[in-house]
Amino acid sequence: MYDLQLVVVVEPKLRVESITNIRIKLGMDCCLFNLSGSVWIFYRSLFTCQITGESPQHLTIRVKSHIFQDFITLSCIHAKCTEQEREILWNALLGDKPDFNPWFLMGDFNVVINTEEKRGGLPFRSSEGSDFLNFMTMAGVCDAGFSGSRYTWCNNRSGTARIWKRLDRLLLCGRALELPYQIMVQHLGRDPSDHAPLLLSVDTKLDNKPKPFRFLNIWTTHPGLLGVIKDCWAQPVNGSPLQVLALKLRNVKNALKQWSRTTFGDIFQGARDAERMVTEAETAYDLDPTEQRRSELHHARARLRRALIVEEGFWRQKARVRWLSDGDRNTKYFHSLVTERRHRAVIHRIKDTAGEWIDEECQIREAAVGFFKELFTAEGGLPCFTGLQIIPKLITDQENSRLTDIPSLTEVKDIVFAMDGESTAGPDGFTGKFFTFAWEVVALDIYRAVISFFCGAELPRSITATSIVLLPKVENPQDFKQFRPISLCNFTNKIISKLLSTRLAIILPPIISPQQSGFVQGRQITDNFLLAQELVADIKKLNRGGNVVIKLDMMKAYDRVSWPFLLQVLRYFGFSETWIDMIWRLISNVWFSVLVNGGSHGFFKSSRGLRQGDPISPALFVIGVELLSRALNKLPTQRGFTPFKVPPHCPIITHLAFADDVIIFSSGGRSSLHLIKRVLEDYSEASGQRLNPQKSCFLTHPRSLAQRIAVVNQVLGYNRRVFPIRYLGCPLYAGRSKMIYYTDTYNAVANRILSWKNQILSSGGRVVLIQSVLASMPIHLLAAASPPKGMLMALEKLFTKFLWGSLNLGNKYHWFSWADLCRPKDEGGVGLRGLKQVYDSFSIKLWWKFRQQQSLWAKFMLQKYCSGQHPCLADIGHRGSQAWRRMVTMQRFGEENITWIVREGALNFWHDNWMGSGALCNKVDIFHDHSVVDFVDRRVWNVGMLHKFLDGELVRQVLELDPPSGRGNDRMVWALTNSGVFSTASAYSLISHSNDTSWLFARIWQQGLPVKISFFMLRLLQGRLPLMDRLQRFGVYGPSKCFCCQNPHEEDLNHVFCSGEGARSVWSHFESTAGEFSGVHTTRHMVWSCWVRRGTNDRVKFLQNILPSVVCWVLWKRRNEGVFEDRKMRIRDTVTWIVQLLHDFLQSRFPGVQCSAPTWEGLLLELGNHQRRMIIKPVYWITPCGGYKLNSDGCSRGNPGRSGGVDLCETVEEILYLDTRSPSE
Repeated sequence: MYDLQLVVVVEPKLRVESITNIRIKLGMDCCLFNLSGSVWIFYRSLFTCQITGESPQHLTIRVKSHIFQDFITLSCIHAKCTEQEREILWNALLGDKPDFNPWFLMGDFNVVINTEEKRGGLPFRSSEGSDFLNFMTMAGVCDAGFSGSRYTWCNNRSGTARIWKRLDRLLLCGRALELPYQIMVQHLGRDPSDHAPLLLSVDTKLDNKPKPFRFLNIWTTHPGLLGVIKDCWAQPVNGSPLQVLALKLRNVKNALKQWSRTTFGDIFQGARDAERMVTEAETAYDLDPTEQRRSELHHARARLRRALIVEEGFWRQKARVRWLSDGDRNTKYFHSLVTERRHRAVIHRIKDTAGEWIDEECQIREAAVGFFKELFTAEGGLPCFTGLQIIPKLITDQENSRLTDIPSLTEVKDIVFAMDGESTAGPDGFTGKFFTFAWEVVALDIYRAVISFFCGAELPRSITATSIVLLPKVENPQDFKQFRPISLCNFTNKIISKLLSTRLAIILPPIISPQQSGFVQGRQITDNFLLAQELVADIKKLNRGGNVVIKLDMMKAYDRVSWPFLLQVLRYFGFSETWIDMIWRLISNVWFSVLVNGGSHGFFKSSRGLRQGDPISPALFVIGVELLSRALNKLPTQRGFTPFKVPPHCPIITHLAFADDVIIFSSGGRSSLHLIKRVLEDYSEASGQRLNPQKSCFLTHPRSLAQRIAVVNQVLGYNRRVFPIRYLGCPLYAGRSKMIYYTDTYNAVANRILSWKNQILSSGGRVVLIQSVLASMPIHLLAAASPPKGMLMALEKLFTKFLWGSLNLGNKYHWFSWADLCRPKDEGGVGLRGLKQVYDSFSIKLWWKFRQQQSLWAKFMLQKYCSGQHPCLADIGHRGSQAWRRMVTMQRFGEENITWIVREGALNFWHDNWMGSGALCNKVDIFHDHSVVDFVDRRVWNVGMLHKFLDGELVRQVLELDPPSGRGNDRMVWALTNSGVFSTASAYSLISHSNDTSWLFARIWQQGLPVKISFFMLRLLQGRLPLMDRLQRFGVYGPSKCFCCQNPHEEDLNHVFCSGEGARSVWSHFESTAGEFSGVHTTRHMVWSCWVRRGTNDRVKFLQNILPSVVCWVLWKRRNEGVFEDRKMRIRDTVTWIVQLLHDFLQSRFPGVQCSAPTWEGLLLELGNHQRRMIIKPVYWITPCGGYKLNSDGCSRGNPGRSGGVDLCETVEEILYLDTRSPSE
């Protein structure tokens, strides 16, 4: 069946003496085995194998074959079952790790690493796979993936005792991923063993597919690019505006292909040539150290720096990484991301629509095109619009006019510049960066094309062409149903779509039911989860038939939307035919190609569905789901329906929806369930949606009677699941919160941290990764759910270990505690965020949203916990939910910083902070229930009533305020932001800021300076570097010798960075402009003396700010070279390195700055002559919406004379007040 060339057998359960007989039966030429005989290897003579390492649990061999260009290292594993025994294996494998060769690790590792790799038995614990994940991190390997059954081992028991696990796998190092071959692992059938054999296939075919055009954003750094675009764009083209735009883009594409080959050149060859030139220049300078040779070396190094920046930009765009900061070179990291992503994206084997496995490249391509062509093709038959009459006409003529008005050039430009210029390009290859970079060239043609569309023109297929990229919904998909088709639209198409969606977004909030929180302005995903959790907390309440939660799963929801249905819904809402026609032209002429294994295949037209990736798709989908939402909301009025039991006075909740994620709340009565089923069937028939009965489910209280469960199952046809379930990214559960509910979140963060690629990052890169990516992963969880404190502590412990590189088999010293790292930068911290403080910040936000009373969740909570009383008087109570408890706990912080703008006067006179100085209830002993308007008589304050309740001073303060005007609603304002709108950042500062700031610490964090250097300087200024005088305090003893000085001297911080012979020599090269250092004897004083100097312009100021950090950084690198490599520090080379880094960071901070000076003095002189370019910009103001605009200006009419002017406007046409004043006024 298989032409096996090499066979590995682990745990053969045979005596080693029989290995020769087995080899003969297998038809192999040679065999090897390890010490314990637990690993046998058989291979044909075309392989040359040599044992390089072995233990009772593994055998490592060096393999040479015609298949591979060079040697590979293969480690075959049979791991023990306990963590302690496996630790011996991990250490042995790390000892076998090759320095340069590709490394394959294959076998039975006897451990699982997440919940997806285990089924049955005891629940998976996050700690049980930690040793294996740590090993993968240290070894720099990743899982190669697989096809076939998910599990490789089964205990073959029956019933509930049956357990499946994925114990066997293939791991690959980074060099193995870079091999020009396709590596595939297939899980074969287990019979008769309890383990499934792994079949490793290596496809030696190189990828010779033609590479499509892609605009490289790094091209924009070349000064000649804009001229090429201008020349090509100016060529005359005939056709409609949309056709002209498409043709000009095609011409530019062809011109850029030629320009890239002839002018910009091969990026990688350019880097190699630049490296060679630097080597040659260094050799020439060493032999002939003249000023000319020095200048040649400087220019060669400058060319190399530019080449490396270009290479990094190329890989950054390919890797699609946004969080890493500029100034720090991360080419290797970006390259590793791209390599692994490409490896995982390859489909080696998959099932076709008939359920048969296919593995030929052409078969996979044809199956992919066929599947998605069928998916985007409408089913036959006449459309049925059952139930659309429940949708009212809500859109006014004025709103329709705003939707269809011809846009201005400014509006189009704002749309173009607001979209992500770094996002993946569509089939034409142009990213948003191209359009923003060349806006002055392409603007007029883009604007004409947009106007043409608004005037009724059809979009040509060259603009609507779309590539489908397949994102797996599960690990190792088995068929195309398990992929999510994401549409890569052309940017020109997205301009029009984004323009329409931006206008539509303003219309949505009033017409979409409050139960829908997805893609509607002012509504958040957390609202639905919070309300769902509040309802589930009461699922045990008595109700006829019990309470039931129904979670729906729609099959390919976006892809199956019926176009006639969607247009009909728009008509019922009252959208004009002009707008509906624009929507029709936008969605109906779409042509798809499918990206499979690096190539684009097929070109077919869709007849249904909305593109996932099109800016307007979410809004249109929400409008379509509104039919289902309104039908479900109507159920309580129908006879026979019993709603989900809620506390008294609370609104009835029938469902919650976030796009296609719908959850229904009902009683378990048969009649109620039949009504729900009828609504779902009618909606499916009208919209084209199909519910998946296998994935849809229902949930009841854990102690529900079997008869009730049977009724729900019989009527709906769905399976029952038990709490917790995952809803909108958070665990939805009944009862108290448990650590095990949040295992998925912990594993997601741990897997991201433990990726081998992250070991490539510098300390600064790790800081940014924690700050920008890892800490944000649980943010959604903290905003909505209430995880136990133990989970927050476990995550923070994970972050700390990752930062200090101790996620391995040993521990490293943590130079800062997590609490110190979370202090603000100007207080001597790194500015990371403590998860407990973030959790408390979101608790304050919940209180803010609760007090706003603008969401369905807030209104529900008010009725449940505060019915008949002011929110500030409500207590936690013994039955309060966890969300309510966390809100009330942080109530004080919220109320102290909430103020009110009085308009209507419906505020509580005593408990609301409407005076701005705190609630009045805290200033008096006796108070009653009054509104502010109760103290107003005929639009003036009722002084007599005020004196009845307040003392004279408080009455005086009230009378200084304007009484309620009666116009508009009272407005809540957050006192800690200028806008008055709540921000989580301000709440975090409120509960964590200590005001213990330091000017010295604030200066080390400079934009353009790599974070790793700033982090290093923080450690230096606080004396937390592993110098010998510091290590001796920890009991680490050794020779204390400074390697930067010619004469022996003990090593300490001030000597290495300030007073030592080497340090003094380096600093002396910067004395002429940075200051006199002869009287400086401490590092802090040295750094401070540089920072007090003032620069002549922003570029010089930047250099003077970063100079101490760069000098200290280079001195530290030189010291480490001396300690670990026994290299002597050469002052000339060290100063040259410092100046090179200053050049790099200057160009990172000020892109486009050109400096050629090879010395510090020359650099400052060149920058000192720089004159800031004057930019003339027109100043105008935008008509206020629902407010007023106060314009002021200063001038002089005569001397003396009136010198100030002011006008108060409501609109451009309506000026409410004009005035001018003299200085004395």
